[in-house]
Amino acid sequence: KIEILLNEIQDNLFANASYKELLSKKWTLFAGSSVSSNKDKITIDTNAIKNQNDLYQGRLTLTRSLGELSTLRFGGEYLVGDIHNQYTIYTSSFDDNGVSGYAEGDIYITQKIVSRVGVRVENSDAISQVNVAPRVSLAYKTGKFSQCSFAYGDFYQNPDYRYVRD
Repeated sequence: KIEILLNEIQDNLFANASYKELLSKKWTLFAGSSVSSNKDKITIDTNAIKNQNDLYQGRLTLTRSLGELSTLRFGGEYLVGDIHNQYTIYTSSFDDNGVSGYAEGDIYITQKIVSRVGVRVENSDAISQVNVAPRVSLAYKTGKFSQCSFAYGDFYQNPDYRYVRD
């Protein structure tokens, strides 16, 4: 009979804050930030495992109304990820900084049909690559609280940190 002693402690935190301000009749400012933290302390028999993942994000968006329904939006965001892992005497750390900017417009074709056209440019230290992502969508309002929509574009996502560490 083999007995393994296992002890696991997890600490998690998530906080989010946002701010919205009408700058004028046509301009609106939105700012948001968030922080999340996950700490794992695991002991298997006498082997200690410690993982800490922290993520910080900030976003700023300016919106300008164009007439009654159409709008133009542009802004950017900044992302910082800090990953630290330890297994007994072996440690690894990984930091990722990401920055992006975007511009998009909502164009009403009729009261029930709207199109959104935009582009996003993003850079991540994790993959050392700049991506340009054009996007377009079309939505048709089918009822008071429903719609059908179609979207097309380029969307990027970083690989899991386990696959891009040094």
